[in-house]
Amino acid sequence: MNETTHTPYETFLRSKRIVAQTVGIEVPLTALHKMLFPFQQCLVQWALRKGRSALFADTGLGKSFGNPRERSQRSNEVNAAKPEPNA
Repeated sequence: MNETTHTPYETFLRSKRIVAQTVGIEVPLTALHKMLFPFQQCLVQWALRKGRSALFADTGLGKSFGNPRERSQRSNEVNAAKPEPNA
């Protein structure tokens, strides 16, 4: 079976897929705190872009830099625009 052929059950499962909307802000990696490791910068950038997110990183992976208060302070530091309210 190739990738374009789906069984009725696979089609049903795909129809139930939920995709989270992106409601956050776009911040370039270069604008994030220089103390972050590259993988942490990617996590924080993703969380800021999603707007509503959680970082479930293992022990010792620098979650304190990814918490909402820290992200909020960093987004203010880079003068990132806030998302427009949903209509």
